[in-house]
Amino acid sequence: MFKNFIKDEKGVITLEAALVIPIMVTFILILVGIVQVGVAEMALQETVSETAETMAHYSYVSEKVSDYAHSEADAMLSEAVSKGGKYTNHNSIVGYFLEYGKSTISGPISDKIDGILDGATESIGNNLGKELYKERVGNGTFFNGDNVQITTTLNKPYVEVEGIVTLPLTLPFFSKDLKIKKKAVERQWVGKS
Repeated sequence: MFKNFIKDEKGVITLEAALVIPIMVTFILILVGIVQVGVAEMALQETVSETAETMAHYSYVSEKVSDYAHSEADAMLSEAVSKGGKYTNHNSIVGYFLEYGKSTISGPISDKIDGILDGATESIGNNLGKELYKERVGNGTFFNGDNVQITTTLNKPYVEVEGIVTLPLTLPFFSKDLKIKKKAVERQWVGKS
């Protein structure tokens, strides 16, 4: 009876398929996950590189706007002091407060101008990076362009752009969020010295 059971080949293909198919499907899903992570990593690297390059090209314009804003603010303060001086004696209390006000207000105004320009640079870099990433990978469940975080830093004479994207990696019996981090540094173009 046992010999008949061993010689009987009915259902062998089903048994082999039951053993092999889950292993093959798992292997294929792992390969698909590796390819998706590779695509996301390349897209993020291209995104931060292109964002850094673009920000470096336009840093000259930003520098000129900053210089102009600072010179205009200083000119306005100087004019206020000079006009106030027409109506008062420089030895008077009002003259003292005008001079004191110019030296006190000049620093915060300069800091505010720098803060506005830095905020604009950060916002432009972040939005540009997100759009470039979405353009490269689309916007689906795995490749979600809203998950990318771009940080732009201007450290003269360099522009640093860092990108972080979180990917949901789901395989059979395994689920994990994978963070990919890339950084690019470009030298700012600042025109003629």
